[in-house]
Amino acid sequence: MFPSDENSEKCGPPLQPAVMHVLGAALLMAAVVSMYLLLCVWPEPTEQSGETWPGEVRFIGIGTFKIRPEHHALFVVIVSAILGSLIHASTSFAYYVAKRRAEASWTWWYLLRVPIGVTLAVIFYFALRAGVLSSGSGVEPVNPFGIATIAGLVGMFSRQATDKLGDVFDTLFKTEKKGKPTTTEITVKTRDGDAAGGS
Repeated sequence: MFPSDENSEKCGPPLQPAVMHVLGAALLMAAVVSMYLLLCVWPEPTEQSGETWPGEVRFIGIGTFKIRPEHHALFVVIVSAILGSLIHASTSFAYYVAKRRAEASWTWWYLLRVPIGVTLAVIFYFALRAGVLSSGSGVEPVNPFGIATIAGLVGMFSRQATDKLGDVFDTLFKTEKKGKPTTTEITVKTRDGDAAGGS
């Protein structure tokens, strides 16, 4: 979803060149940093135990840090969602700048794409873990390629992901609408054992 489609009319002043350059550079820098973070948080199975999530995050040029396996998987989800959101925002930004139709009112749309995409990806990940894996299975059965793909796609297609989460909510909290009864029948048992009915 872009800020507006090709047939829409302009609704505000154009994006100033200085702001345009800063925003473009920020998107580019964010993409580079996100790729670096993905390389750092991507799990490397240990040779001794063969664990998929060893709980180690290795920042290139800085050092290695120990974290919980659950947090390790969550970091992969977050960074993948950032990349997916940046693809969406950067594609929209490049398209409208090339068309000379970028507007100042869209600045916050671009800035909020990443927080929205990441939040949705985390909720989607929690919903997937709750539905697919049992509560006591731990993080080991989780495929890093699978959750990275899902998180990236959720970041790219946040509107579709929101609709899917809405379907999940409707399924979990579905309420049946009971029709209004057309007739009411009351049966009362008398002392003599006879039944009297009314409608």
